[in-house]
Amino acid sequence: MKAIKLDDLIPEKATVFLKTVNKGFILRPISLDDQMWIKRKWNDDELKKLLETVDMGELSKLVYRLIEDKTEFKAQDITEIDEEGEEKKTRVSGPELLRKSIFGDAEKIVVYKALMQTIGISAPMFDEMAGDEIKKNNEIVIPVGGEYSMPSQASTDTPMNKSKK
Repeated sequence: MKAIKLDDLIPEKATVFLKTVNKGFILRPISLDDQMWIKRKWNDDELKKLLETVDMGELSKLVYRLIEDKTEFKAQDITEIDEEGEEKKTRVSGPELLRKSIFGDAEKIVVYKALMQTIGISAPMFDEMAGDEIKKNNEIVIPVGGEYSMPSQASTDTPMNKSKK
């Protein structure tokens, strides 16, 4: 990736559409408070590795923090059937519910690019920084206006097995 200047970073809102919940979510720009939270959560080397490897398991915590309306991802008790066929009730956090709503590498990249926009890295900047890597995955539609979504494809809509308290 090419280096960028701090002056070039202009944090912006970004919208991500997740097919499994059939809804768009607005991510707010990263604030000073968010930057301080990030510093407490990960050291510089850890953060660099998370961003370079696109570790969505960890980055989903930051994405969740930036979602303006978290009502779709409130922590809740869910009932699932495990790999042994046993029904289990577990408490699932907001970031975990968010991760359960992101399917496939293409959608993961869409969420990652939206996160980059909240930091101040626009889609054209991202494309320029990533160079040939991004060109390999040209089926992702990234309009400059800041709404990120995947092109139409086979439906991935699946009802989540939720139980109420």
